[in-house]
Amino acid sequence: MRFTDDNVDIPDSLVGSLSSNSLVVFVGAGVSSRAYPNQKKNTYYPLFKDLVWQIAYKLGKTLSSEETRYRDQGFADRILGKWQHEGSDVHTIAAEILQENENEQRTSFHRAIIRLFPRGSDPKIVTTNFDNLLCHALQAEGLSGDAKWKTYEAPSLPPANRFTGICYLHGRVTNPQEMVLTDKDIGQAYMDEGWALRFAHNLFKEFQVLFLGYRLEDPPLRYLSLALEGSKDQDHWSLIPKPRMDSDTDIVEGEWRRRGVIPIWFQAIGKDFRGLERTIDNWSKDNRRGYLHRRNLLYELARSNPSQLPPHNLDRAKYFLSQSPELLRDFAGSDLDDGWFEQLVEWEHLDFLLKGAGDYKEADGNLAQRLSQWLLDRPEEWMVKLIQYRETIDPTLVEILFRKFEKNDEIQIDVNDLRKLLEFFRVVIARDHTKIYALWMEKVFLKLIEGGFFTDAI
Repeated sequence: MRFTDDNVDIPDSLVGSLSSNSLVVFVGAGVSSRAYPNQKKNTYYPLFKDLVWQIAYKLGKTLSSEETRYRDQGFADRILGKWQHEGSDVHTIAAEILQENENEQRTSFHRAIIRLFPRGSDPKIVTTNFDNLLCHALQAEGLSGDAKWKTYEAPSLPPANRFTGICYLHGRVTNPQEMVLTDKDIGQAYMDEGWALRFAHNLFKEFQVLFLGYRLEDPPLRYLSLALEGSKDQDHWSLIPKPRMDSDTDIVEGEWRRRGVIPIWFQAIGKDFRGLERTIDNWSKDNRRGYLHRRNLLYELARSNPSQLPPHNLDRAKYFLSQSPELLRDFAGSDLDDGWFEQLVEWEHLDFLLKGAGDYKEADGNLAQRLSQWLLDRPEEWMVKLIQYRETIDPTLVEILFRKFEKNDEIQIDVNDLRKLLEFFRVVIARDHTKIYALWMEKVFLKLIEGGFFTDAI
């Protein structure tokens, strides 16, 4: 499903997992980092490897060639562990950097992630970031006092299967010495004491997971990969920027899948990552739309030929109609462009009427009304469209067609077209043992008799 014209394609199973309270969103450093090239300075925080440069600057250090290689290979935690062993308080310095200009930080992405979870659902956000921006976003959304949005900080973690709210898996700047920052901290959290590994593994085993703001070389992802092992029963996805070269795409995809994670690509041309943010924002807005809002949006879409709609609007229509039988009923009863016929067939909403599959539902009455009107308006055109279903059409369509013709004096149809319709539905009529449609055939008989087609009437 696509939510914007950025065409980021979110799998239906991922959309469904959010609707069914079975999704955990993992938030990485990319969510708090620079979103676009000309973003104002001091409105974003550094990525993990860039954090090393800033800590080095504060300590008056210059990275050696070996330290630079470690940093570039995604082992920044080793460098920080070495400096800590030498007596530097890297935790306090990191916490200071990740609290600078805090009130001016850009939090629109964080707020969109929080809004992904509809009110009344069981929100589950886990972050390996240390900054306070998710909490600021929570406050901006007016949810900081909500019992379901409780905040947890490592190492005091909740039971994974009952967790709701925001979990700082690697600690938070409010308590710098508990931040999982160095290789020693990682060993404690994931091996010696193992509380981070157990919590993450239980989450990955119990819930489906979406990673946002992570890259393959991020140290936190390396640790989390340990927890992903043996949790194949659930789906795990990551939204990541698409490489420029197709060959690179294959390599990156292979690396993600090796970790048990399905990559979902988005375009980040010129290192502008706002397409992802727009996708999450629109997804969150659609999640929170009420019935009337969704119905009004569908009414607007119904008047257009679907072939002329942007792909993301077509996807939204598909999603809304699949989620609510009442929305499908109202959509079928609206001023529906006849171009929607093929889409409704493709989305299997006409299976009962055309294929005799499944049980009758309320929407089928409105769908039959709409098909009947199209048949009466342009008989030959619509008989051609329906010819492949002639043997399986449900008699409900015939009954409603006759009922509409009987009750509506404004319907004018040539008697020869009426005869063609009757011939077209001869198979369905012969198959229908109830013959309920016979209650609505007076005008049909009169039309045939007035036209001199007595044999047809008999």
